[in-house]
Amino acid sequence: MDNVTINLLKNKNTQVVTSIEEAFNNDTRAFIDLAAFNAGINNLQVAKDLVVLINNKNLPILFVLYFDTSNILCAIKTSDKMAAPINIGSSEESNINRILNCSPAERFTYYSQTHITGVDIKHMPNANAVVTFDIDSGRSDLLQACMRMRQLAKEQTCTIVI
Repeated sequence: MDNVTINLLKNKNTQVVTSIEEAFNNDTRAFIDLAAFNAGINNLQVAKDLVVLINNKNLPILFVLYFDTSNILCAIKTSDKMAAPINIGSSEESNINRILNCSPAERFTYYSQTHITGVDIKHMPNANAVVTFDIDSGRSDLLQACMRMRQLAKEQTCTIVI
């Protein structure tokens, strides 16, 4: 699996940039914080900060998904980051669609460092993920982080931030 993922990233001409803002494009639908750039910051606050960035980039996103302090999947509206978080619970596609009433293209997912494995949230087919990486990030962790994009072998991409 490692070599397959490495070859996928190479073949897609994966970009490596130095700022999160620079990494965002119109297809960005996930922020995967492998390098723990946001360590010590509550995931809800990171989600709110992402709402500001998303709105500044004029991305057509209605919700930012994140895991709360109890590891429960939640969402906040991009139209009102001060509104109470919405408890989603399960990451099953049908559950997210039922509760938020939106498509994968209309939502953005924040994966903190502790959620780079074992989480399976559907993203739009051509979604881009921004993945943080630093000298302490291991190769297998990077591969796990990138594989949150389950359709990486197809149209999905990753942009690495160092």
